[in-house]
Amino acid sequence: MMRRTWRWSALAAVAVVALALATALLTPTTGRTSLDPDAATPGGTRALAELLRAQGVSVERTTDADQALGTGASTTLVIAYPALLPPGDVRRVEQLDADVILLGPPLGTADYLGISPGRSVPLEDRDPQCALDAAVASGDARTGGTAFDVGSSTARSTEPTAECFSDGGLPTVVQRTTSRGAQHTVMGSADFMTNEWIDEAGNAALAMNLAGQNPALVWWLPTPRYVGQQSLTSLLPDGVWPLAALLGVVVLALAAWRSRRLGPLAAEPLPVLVRAAETTEGRARIYQRHRTRGQAAAHLRDETSDTLRLRLGLPPTAPEGAVVEAVAAATGRRPDQVHAILYGPPPDADGPLVSLGQQLAALEQEVRRA
Repeated sequence: MMRRTWRWSALAAVAVVALALATALLTPTTGRTSLDPDAATPGGTRALAELLRAQGVSVERTTDADQALGTGASTTLVIAYPALLPPGDVRRVEQLDADVILLGPPLGTADYLGISPGRSVPLEDRDPQCALDAAVASGDARTGGTAFDVGSSTARSTEPTAECFSDGGLPTVVQRTTSRGAQHTVMGSADFMTNEWIDEAGNAALAMNLAGQNPALVWWLPTPRYVGQQSLTSLLPDGVWPLAALLGVVVLALAAWRSRRLGPLAAEPLPVLVRAAETTEGRARIYQRHRTRGQAAAHLRDETSDTLRLRLGLPPTAPEGAVVEAVAAATGRRPDQVHAILYGPPPDADGPLVSLGQQLAALEQEVRRA
């Protein structure tokens, strides 16, 4: 009993721990998303947001597409995941009067203001190698990820363009000023803005110079409805996979515990040996005490009938008539006499019950001799 109680207590403890971990993993916490200005995690950008606020720049985080796409002049719009935007919204962003910073290249479109993704390049500290004031003032910064091909079509030839932090002749940060005076910056990677890297080299200076040009900044984290060609698993919360792994471990542990082998049987001596005669005598005394003569007679007759069927080669389901005829033929008794002994009325007193037992025993002996 104590062992069973201990097991249930252990199981309850495991369940409590699993529930606590599941709650901790699935409960939304401030800043758990990469490139989130509220996130204090290594991939978040909370440090940059605080630095900008300290300089007097208001930083507003949003996931609302209408609000982000309605950003006006004298405001900077930072788009955390341009790859999530459908082509139609990418074109709407191109038409904004606000300054725009794309923290990565958009996907599903040929280009963005004539800027198209080229090849992948490593992330490392690079020299600006351009005349862009924000880049020159910062010096070396951690850039890379994607290098860009910058188009030189007639429509874009008059728009000032800065191509910075090049790798093999291709820039990894491009800023193009539109005909309306809006500065649109496309980055191959936003690592230099994250909490993990912002205090290295000139990363903080570059991030603040680019994002702090205006008194207001809107930081847009596109919602899952901007999925494009994403898989369904990309829409799951961050804590789903650790929780699934934890539950898998718990299930395996419980399965191993409940499916343990019982081991070989242990032979133990019986505390008391009871002879069959004593069992029969004890049952008879119970019948006698409760005056259940009919039940006792029925039991004696059933035992004798089963024995006679076996002796005479009859099936266990042989009817009364077949048993009576077979016993009469074997013993020479009249069928009505055999029927009265095997299937007659129950005795109404102890004397007739004893006489019935003697007659059944005699009948069985005659069949054995026959």
